[in-house]
Amino acid sequence: MRIAAEALAATLRERMDRYNAALDADENADRAEILSPETAALQRDLIVAAVADEPSQVADLDRADAGLLWVAAWAAEFRDNAFARAGDETASRTEAANAMRLFLVVDRLQPDLVPAHQRTRLDRLNATSAVLDLAYRERELAEVLLSGEDTDLAALDVSIALLRSSIEHDAGDRVEHWHALMRALWRRYGSVSHLDDAAQAVDAAEHALALAHESSRVVALRQIGVMEQARFDRTGAAASLNRCLAVLAEALELTPAGDQQRAATMVSLGIALRTKGHRERSPDDLNRAVALTREALSDPTLGPAHRASAMSMLALALHARFTLTSSEHDLEEAVAVAREASSIDVAEDRGVRLGNLGLVLVSRHHRSRSHADLAELVAVARQKLTLPGDRHQHGIALGLLAIALTYRAEAFGRLDDLTEAIEAARGAAAALTDHSDRSLHLHNLAKALLRRYENTHSIDDLDESIEIGRLAVSVQSGDDPRRAGQLSGLAGALEVRYRLHDNIDDLLGAIATGEEAVLCSPPSSAEHADLLSNLSNARRALAERTRQVTDSDAAIHVAEQALSIGGQSTLPRPTRLMNLASCHVARFRITGDVTDLDRAVSLLQEALAGVSELSPARCTYLSELGQRLVERFDADAVRREPSTLGQAIEMLREAASHRAAPAADRVLAAARWGLAAAGHGLHDQAAAGYASAVRLLPLAAWHGLERRSQERQLTTWNPIITSAAAWAIDLDRPAEAVELLEQGRGVLWAHQLGRRVDLTALRAVRPDLADRLEESRTALGADAGGTER
Repeated sequence: MRIAAEALAATLRERMDRYNAALDADENADRAEILSPETAALQRDLIVAAVADEPSQVADLDRADAGLLWVAAWAAEFRDNAFARAGDETASRTEAANAMRLFLVVDRLQPDLVPAHQRTRLDRLNATSAVLDLAYRERELAEVLLSGEDTDLAALDVSIALLRSSIEHDAGDRVEHWHALMRALWRRYGSVSHLDDAAQAVDAAEHALALAHESSRVVALRQIGVMEQARFDRTGAAASLNRCLAVLAEALELTPAGDQQRAATMVSLGIALRTKGHRERSPDDLNRAVALTREALSDPTLGPAHRASAMSMLALALHARFTLTSSEHDLEEAVAVAREASSIDVAEDRGVRLGNLGLVLVSRHHRSRSHADLAELVAVARQKLTLPGDRHQHGIALGLLAIALTYRAEAFGRLDDLTEAIEAARGAAAALTDHSDRSLHLHNLAKALLRRYENTHSIDDLDESIEIGRLAVSVQSGDDPRRAGQLSGLAGALEVRYRLHDNIDDLLGAIATGEEAVLCSPPSSAEHADLLSNLSNARRALAERTRQVTDSDAAIHVAEQALSIGGQSTLPRPTRLMNLASCHVARFRITGDVTDLDRAVSLLQEALAGVSELSPARCTYLSELGQRLVERFDADAVRREPSTLGQAIEMLREAASHRAAPAADRVLAAARWGLAAAGHGLHDQAAAGYASAVRLLPLAAWHGLERRSQERQLTTWNPIITSAAAWAIDLDRPAEAVELLEQGRGVLWAHQLGRRVDLTALRAVRPDLADRLEESRTALGADAGGTER
């Protein structure tokens, strides 16, 4: 250790000698070496070596190496001179203060080493010997180590140890010692993200607050508020948030109008109120958060960096209120304000502002499915990922990219997007293992894996999705407002696996998880009806499995609850009506009671009336209603009327002809049309229905879809081809039968399965053009095939 320290001292002296020689030759000599970060680092390393055998174990300051500190002190003097010649008065004053602090310590250890020009200053200070005790000198030496912006971990460790020693020697009576310890601990927390450092920094700040004079109390309150907010963001601990709110409210009350710090305090308190309002679903807290941040932005003295940050916080407050009230106005303003905040050309917190813009774009795209919003979201996520930041900021950037790419995969059916989204989500979860948002990024990973399963049918992806979904829920706090949505996602994955393997444990798990999701969601929330409807679907699946009336009754009860919710809801009323109708159909199939079919028909008629004639969803409602009318015609011999059957077949024919609907839905309606007519001896109608289904198959397996999707469509609908040909033969139409067989199973299908062009080569040289082609054929595929959306 001693040999290494002497080498450091020699290197530093050589730099000073070179600068001194250059000045003798030319007063405007090059100052780059003496002012370089490398020289500052050498100086810090020399101080650390002078006072500590190991960075975390500081020796008694009275046993420190005066010679090494003397070299470090002279280095500060030389840097003071160089900064002054360069015209940087601020840096010059900092180095002058550091030189004096270092010579103050040297004076205690070996007074004869102090140069004459510093002796005069120190003698004046020594006149107040009560101040210049050991504790004071320890703090002053720590301040030298903390004076640089890029202080390394070893220097932070030594400064913290020096400050703890100074507090012990001073009996903890000087507020300056506690305040300096707080700053050192908080800087180390920012460097290595250890929560113990954050907790100890807050504890030091609380000691400083207890000793602070009234004039400095406001500053101490603000510092505690900022640190407790950051600690809450990491841990989700309610105690941190409550303390943050209390100290910032007091700080704002003590800050007079016109004070330059009042706006900053308003923004900080707004952040805490927004956090509380979102967590506790409190509109009053969210309204106050919005109002405080708006008031802060009205301060004309706000500089560009503070204004950009405040605008970004206003966007988050508006977004949080939107998630509670579903106010379109709040969402639109949040997007506009977040965009403006991100466009302000200041480097400070740019990554945070971009992340906030991404967050509000996620919500708007989820609501509108706008391709423009999606393109902007992907661009924002990629830009944020290129900016510097700590491990947590990098993890958040990866998480935003994972969300953006998952949405794009859903919109355009690109498997490479899903694969990249999964890798990004894995990176986010790994980077945020000790962060309160870890569960969110695990949930997003589970969602992306489920989406990939839906594309590739990889059982491994489905199993991992469920495993990760369970982990996400297990690491999440019970009062997290996002818990209901994450539980619902897990329930959905379990139900998918149940339908694949027919394992009753998966279905029971889906129901239990869905019930917990409902309990976590306040009835006033926009998602509550959606959660209830999802639960009713799982309960209906159980009724279909067990054929127990009690299970069907439970499904109907939950679906009725979902339907009874008025106001804002993420699930349209027609969808909830159709879900309830399906539950009544399930009970009819158990009991044979036609009144359930009557109820289902009535509900579907109401649902159909609420759907625009141009809506793609109209095909589904027509198809479902037509099928139930056929079922009721067969079940109720007493009220059986030919007009009912005719009405049902006409609805199925209209559904199959609905050009705006996904082709897969149209094929199903046409197949139902053919089957219903065939079952009742309507030969011409049966042939027409089946022929219509076959002629729609090229759209359902259109060449714009990925090969796997085409093959799934053909496998699913293959029996229709033989039925269509059989009915054509029965009607003595052999040529039509051959045509249908050829169209459904022959050369045309082989041609169709080979026509999708791989855009990989084009994307390598013209990614913009490849994306445009992908979007165009996917948009066509969405209209035709439907399964890619």
